[in-house]
Amino acid sequence: MCVVLKLQKFIMKVSALFAFFGWAVIVPINLTGGGVLPPASNQWYNKLSMSKVQEESHRFWAHLVMCYLFTLVSFKLLLDATKRVMEARVKHVLRENPGIEAYSVMVTDMPLQPTSVVNEGSSSARFSLRTSVAQSAMLGNAAAASTALKNTVFPKHSIRKEDVEDFFNKEYPGEVHTISSVPADVADVQALWIRYNKNVEKLKRAKLDYEIGDGQGAILFKKDAPKLDPSQKRQAAKLEHIKDRFEHYKLKTIQMKKDLVELQTEALQRPVAAAVVTFRTMRTAATAGQVLHTQDGTLWLVAPALEPGAIYWENMGIRKW
Repeated sequence: MCVVLKLQKFIMKVSALFAFFGWAVIVPINLTGGGVLPPASNQWYNKLSMSKVQEESHRFWAHLVMCYLFTLVSFKLLLDATKRVMEARVKHVLRENPGIEAYSVMVTDMPLQPTSVVNEGSSSARFSLRTSVAQSAMLGNAAAASTALKNTVFPKHSIRKEDVEDFFNKEYPGEVHTISSVPADVADVQALWIRYNKNVEKLKRAKLDYEIGDGQGAILFKKDAPKLDPSQKRQAAKLEHIKDRFEHYKLKTIQMKKDLVELQTEALQRPVAAAVVTFRTMRTAATAGQVLHTQDGTLWLVAPALEPGAIYWENMGIRKW
């Protein structure tokens, strides 16, 4: 947020600077340039442009000088804004009580298999295979290339949370605090979560209808009420339907919540696609986020973890950590 505000402030300053010098210096120079415009270009806005200045006039030096001035002032404003953003960032990182994100890194692009023999499933091998297939296609053997690519079986994603723990415990002995994994395939969890949210919304509406209908029923079925006429009977039947619908969505929500918890627990045992590794010191986290961990630069990519405020937690269906 600080960077966005500083950027907006920088744009406002540069725009104000350009507008002031443009109207105070450039426009008067162009307007009094003494040039003659052709009839087809004799509009008012052309009179404010360089086309109004006579050819080989010394007034063109003003435009060149203003270009260099604008550039230098823009660089100076940008440098000042960059320094302020860096100072704010350093102050935030070195604050007295840093958040857990200062001790954590995000790990992505893990190998498909936990063993060191992952050449077949590595990105470089897949790239080489597709390159050879493309070359075969360019040489006119498109059918054979398509068949080879279709029949190629890559290793399945089988690395698990325990493998990530082993890898980082070997790389940083005694420095790993916790590891939170992100399963590779959670389509079923996401689908159930969407259905659960929809059911919760239906439950809220049914609860509201039930509360309104419950008040109406208290009046309709009070002890001293006379015998119900046909319209009241229909209203009573409608109230019973509202009550049944509320109970239905209530029981369904409870069951779906149980199913969701069970499915999330089971999903945590699946192969992982990414992980958040939390270290015991900020120094180790900073080091891990800036070095390569394997000879293959496309595997085990580590970057600083996102701050909680940079994540849309509502889209993930979980609370802030």
